[in-house]
Parts: sequence; structure tokens; C-alpha cells
Amino acid sequence: MKLVIPGQPVPCPRPRVTRHGTYYSDRYKDWLTTVRVAAIAAGWPSLLADGPWTCLIRCYGTHKQADADNVAKGILDALTGILWPSDSFRYVPELRVIWLPVINPRDARTEIEVEALK
Repeated sequence: MKLVIPGQPVPCPRPRVTRHGTYYSDRYKDWLTTVRVAAIAAGWPSLLADGPWTCLIRCYGTHKQADADNVAKGILDALTGILWPSDSFRYVPELRVIWLPVINPRDARTEIEVEALK
């Protein structure tokens, strides 16, 4: 199963901690929503299973400053409850993140491929 999310990949930032609580940036929350909506539109919720799953994430972007684990975290978190009940090793024991630079920002995207492990 493959899903393509247009736009610059957004890594999970450090949460902001204030006296009013802990929260993430609006940019990151919008990214999570975009991934969730794309997965639902692709019919992925009907595939919810016990797993385990292998997940390949290809990030096509203009900035190399993002950490691979932070990009993966956002995607895994967004798909929790849609494709798998938890992003723990029990459900996603195999994960690969690839960064592919693009010159034109209009070519930025994230491709997510998920397959059941046998």
C-alpha cells in the first residue's frame, strides 16, 4: 500500500512546555491532520489489523536539517488508530526512512509504503 503526501515533510518538533500546558506547533498539528486525512481517503482504516507491519518512508524535500526519527515519529503517530493500534515494535518492527533532496520545492512530498510482514 502506498500513500503520497504532497508538500515538505514536517518532522516532529520538541513540544512546547508552558505554565498553561504542553503543546505542539500548529504547523506540526496540520501535518498530522494531512497525513490522517490522506490515509482515510485512501481507505487505509479498513486495513486495520494486528500486524506486524513494515513501513518505508521516502521524504523528498529541500531541507536536510530534519532528523529521520522525527519525520518517522510524525507519520507513525498520525497512522496510529488508523492503520495500527500502536506504533510500538509489536506492530511496526521494521521501519526505513530515506531522504531524497529536491531542487524545486513544488516537488517536495512524502511517500509512505506499508506492507504486512509475513
